[in-house]
Amino acid sequence: GFLAAGVFSNDWTNRTGPENTVAITGNGGDLVLQDQFQETQTSNDVTLGGILTVGAEWGDDHRITSNTFPLRKTSNVARVRDGLRAGHSYED
Repeated sequence: GFLAAGVFSNDWTNRTGPENTVAITGNGGDLVLQDQFQETQTSNDVTLGGILTVGAEWGDDHRITSNTFPLRKTSNVARVRDGLRAGHSYED
């Protein structure tokens, strides 16, 4: 006989938001904005898995069985930042 089951998912996530850096100055400990970016991030998560069991029996003393469990998870991330660094326009 046999038993088989599987799972597959392909999830995409998009996030957009600010990414700022500040510094403390020596003049009274004021915070000064150093970098000001807008970041867009896209993530792709792929999951693949399963189970396969195969077996056979013949007679009272003969049996063969195979169990297989493939699993895979992959994550990819892409980021784009647009903004200002130390008074200059900057993209990376």
